[in-house]
Amino acid sequence: AMLRLVSVLHSVNSELGVEHPARVSPQEMVVGNLSRKAAALIRDPLQLCMGKLPPWLRLVLSRLPYLIAHKVRRMYFDLQALGLLRALKNAGRDADPRDRPQGAGVQRQKVRVGREHLVESAKK
Repeated sequence: AMLRLVSVLHSVNSELGVEHPARVSPQEMVVGNLSRKAAALIRDPLQLCMGKLPPWLRLVLSRLPYLIAHKVRRMYFDLQALGLLRALKNAGRDADPRDRPQGAGVQRQKVRVGREHLVESAKK
């Protein structure tokens, strides 16, 4: 029922003139939390390899694409059109730093090593 209401509101909005004061911009129709969740699912290598994207994601992207950010829709299109390997390759490149948990990744640390202790330090 809620998705039907959103669909009706979108169709009414698209029929309004561009300069109409009641018209809502396309950016205002995007649901941020839904876009972030969809992006996280599309970037998840395990979900992609198993082919287990949830059915609601396909439904929203096919019937209500205006609720999802353009970048996420493009990621899904790339997945469908270009295949799994290309999607996995692009997933790391397009990753949003806000979606990564804090402390994820390898921590870098600078260490000073004298020339005389170089071999011993390399063994550690």
